[in-house]
Amino acid sequence: MRERASGWLATVWLHCILAVTATVATNLVKATAAAQAAESSALLASRYDGSDLTGGQPAWPPHGAPKAGVAQPPWPTSDDDSQIRIPAPPTAADSRLRVQAVQGASQEPPAPGGLISEIRLGVLAHDIGFLSQSRENGVDITAELLFVAPGFLDLIGSPRPHIGLAVNTVGDTSQIYGGLTWDWNFWGPLYVAGSLGLAVLFRESIALGARFLARHNVSLVYSHISNSELCDANDGLDTVGVNFGYVF
Repeated sequence: MRERASGWLATVWLHCILAVTATVATNLVKATAAAQAAESSALLASRYDGSDLTGGQPAWPPHGAPKAGVAQPPWPTSDDDSQIRIPAPPTAADSRLRVQAVQGASQEPPAPGGLISEIRLGVLAHDIGFLSQSRENGVDITAELLFVAPGFLDLIGSPRPHIGLAVNTVGDTSQIYGGLTWDWNFWGPLYVAGSLGLAVLFRESIALGARFLARHNVSLVYSHISNSELCDANDGLDTVGVNFGYVF
């Protein structure tokens, strides 16, 4: 049973890695094309000096009193603010200011707290033996940071990247790991979360939790690490416990 389960987890993990790689490559190509198009548009806008293409005549109506013997234009000529006025076309200075604003916005650092999405602290029973041999003891104290999902991961459900640390209290196996986390709300404050990643070995986890007090959550979490039968020995390691989270 353990071998079949580990083989199935390895297959799922590899398919997810391939999907993420393909998605990242596709979005990088699209982002490059969009950036080139935006740069070309900005260059054309910066060269526009505000003159019209009507032989030097104004492209918008002047305001003022009508002249005798001159046909009245279809637009309003009153200086009354209640009348609708046609705005003048943008000048070269306006275009340069817009281009500088776009360039400056892209160089600004993210707002404080804009990178980190959530922090989770947990206490987990170590090596419980569900899919492993249960050869180790102790308790794992865990800390995990989840980051805001980047836009290029939208096509795979906008998972949040994470990094984490699990320290065993009796000196057995500890972990440093990273990966992607998906969250799904399914009923009121209740949610389910799943993650895929690496901790030298392959690592997967699933959690069932509830949110409260707007920014807080608590979840029951199970995680498994193994080499997915890539080596002759594949003892694996299972942990289960409770996580407490705070969303920024």
